Amino acid sequence: MIKLNHIKHSLIAGLHGVQEAILEVADKVNLKVQETKILLEIRDLENEMNNHHVRLGEMLYQLRGQDISTVQENSEINKILIKCKNLHENISRLRQKHHEIDENRLHSQVSLLSQVLEKQNINLIRLTINKKSPMKGCKVKDLKLPPDVLILCVIKKNRLMIANGDTRIDDQDHIFVVGPEPQIDRLKEGTYLNPQ
Repeated sequence: MIKLNHIKHSLIAGLHGVQEAILEVADKVNLKVQETKILLEIRDLENEMNNHHVRLGEMLYQLRGQDISTVQENSEINKILIKCKNLHENISRLRQKHHEIDENRLHSQVSLLSQVLEKQNINLIRLTINKKSPMKGCKVKDLKLPPDVLILCVIKKNRLMIANGDTRIDDQDHIFVVGPEPQIDRLKEGTYLNPQ
């Protein structure tokens, strides 16, 4: 009877693990589907805008030599310009939505890693470098970091790079740093940040 209960509890735990994995995969697939739809919609809107630009160019070519007021009063040109303005606004809105999906994906991955590290009493933080930061313009190998602190990666213009000694830290970079809490606190306070 004890063995059966043990097997039953093992199966239930295994099923919970499978359910969590399925939900995680479903979330990732859902995000990918949303992202793909957004990118396809952006592509379609950009194609539509290009077609309007071609048509506008043709119309302006036909009106060459005309008085500027004739061009400004042309209702078809004005309609195309309004359509282009609306398309541009929709494309900007979709690009912002795509950016938010990227940010959410990055945030969820960082949260998962943070949880695992937290169990080991290790912190993971994200710092954004600004113009006044003492790290700005330095290579990782030239920084005097607290003991047991490691710069894992750097995001430069939405491009993630694994950090090494020659990685240069620039304005507007995001750096991910891992280490024990006391050293991370020193890092946050900026008390260590002196290049060697």
